[in-house]
Amino acid sequence: SGYTVSISPPVDFSDLSDETAIAARMNKVVEKEILKEPQFTDEIVSIIRSGLPDEEIIEKLHDYHDNDIARSLEALTKEERIHLYNILEPEWVSEIFTFIEDYIQEIGIDKLAAVINEMDSDDAVDLLEEIDERVKEKQRPILHEDVKADIQLIHSYDEEEIGSLMTTNYICIKKTLNIRQAMRELIVQAGENDNISTLYVVDENN
Repeated sequence: SGYTVSISPPVDFSDLSDETAIAARMNKVVEKEILKEPQFTDEIVSIIRSGLPDEEIIEKLHDYHDNDIARSLEALTKEERIHLYNILEPEWVSEIFTFIEDYIQEIGIDKLAAVINEMDSDDAVDLLEEIDERVKEKQRPILHEDVKADIQLIHSYDEEEIGSLMTTNYICIKKTLNIRQAMRELIVQAGENDNISTLYVVDENN
């Protein structure tokens, strides 16, 4: 997600006539290109150090995948990383830190709370495990109540139990709704839960 693969020269299928064989060859070519894992660290670091206004830096960074920005953090100084956290919206920082946890201690208390509030509950739990207890104590009063409830729910399970790996990021639709009502409910819930690849239809007992 987030990448466009351009293949040049075009793939030669002249020796194939079977659609399955053509698809298999194309899959191998695409997989080979993807596995090259293009690195954009130098470009991203150059943008951050460009001296451009923060608004222009943000606009340019939108061209890169969150994983690429996460990988670039290692090449920045601590001061540069902190400046980056401060100019990006909490939701964007939360997406970046789903790929890396090494520098989470550098984020200020208020910003960190805002970042955790934007995360899926399972990602928030993983991130909190990287934070020392003193910081956690300061975090708790400023986390949203629903976020604290989700985190507490996941923590209520032992590590060996499947519940410790669950997420609360899902869409739940009552089976009594008609199609129009279900679509409206999907739109409402998608504002809070962006995982819409699987929809759960439940009865009156949920």
